[in-house]
Amino acid sequence: MAPKLIIVLAGFCYLSFVAFGQTRKVIDSVDVKYKVCLDNGRQTFACAKKYYCQMDSLVNAFYHTIYNSLDTTKKSEFKKNEIEWLNKRDKYFKKTYLSFKKDNPYQEPFTKPKGAEYDAMIMFDKNAKYVRDRVIALAKMLDKINKLKT
Repeated sequence: MAPKLIIVLAGFCYLSFVAFGQTRKVIDSVDVKYKVCLDNGRQTFACAKKYYCQMDSLVNAFYHTIYNSLDTTKKSEFKKNEIEWLNKRDKYFKKTYLSFKKDNPYQEPFTKPKGAEYDAMIMFDKNAKYVRDRVIALAKMLDKINKLKT
């Protein structure tokens, strides 16, 4: 079911993000579902992993939507900016991974780690929030682009 939701969210991003208000509603909806999942108190690792996947899907959808709306000159600059962000993201993810490994040297956070689910959940939560900040920045950028076109 989760992959279907991600596909639907990505499609929704491509088709209907014309204003930051609409975008904010989608982000808020994903946030609310994540909080409800966590509040349930069960499967928190799965909740955080799903939330990260949804944010990652949104950032990719926004990137492609913006990229496809730019002229050739601006595409190059935007791509360079995105590569810089990806490098920063990779460094941040490495930091959260190493923090997990420090406390759980014999576990891997990407599969359900036995006895380390909480630490893996925290890692995915931090990574998702890092990506979420980028989603919001891209949503604002798309809103500006759309305002210039009207």
